[in-house]
Amino acid sequence: MSNSMQQTEQALVVRLRAMGDQYRRALSIVEGLSGDAAGQSPGDLDTLQQVMRDLGRMEAEIAPLRDQWRSWQKRPGSELAAEVAGQEELLKSLITRVGGVERALIERRGQLLPDVDAAVRRQQMRKAYGHSGRRGTVPG
Repeated sequence: MSNSMQQTEQALVVRLRAMGDQYRRALSIVEGLSGDAAGQSPGDLDTLQQVMRDLGRMEAEIAPLRDQWRSWQKRPGSELAAEVAGQEELLKSLITRVGGVERALIERRGQLLPDVDAAVRRQQMRKAYGHSGRRGTVPG
């Protein structure tokens, strides 16, 4: 393998490791977003969005190196192969966990929707009849 190929492969390994750290961070945040906690931690969602934006930026930065590596049509060394396999597993885990949080939120929404609808109807009726909801008061 030429010196240029070795440098490119090593640069890919370094960048993939940094991306792996970010994927692990995202996975940690998603694991903390259980069905009950998801609605109570908007800061975690903001952090997750920032991590995902950072990963998108990192992906764009690594693309030229990846393209260069692919153009050589060589098999990756053991270090690069291990990083790629590790990221594949991280991505699978992240996708699975995000799907679980999404299902929990959809279920929670379905449970809350009737209560919210009933509260809105009560408020609309009070407003329509000029009643503030205080007991013993008759509008009028």
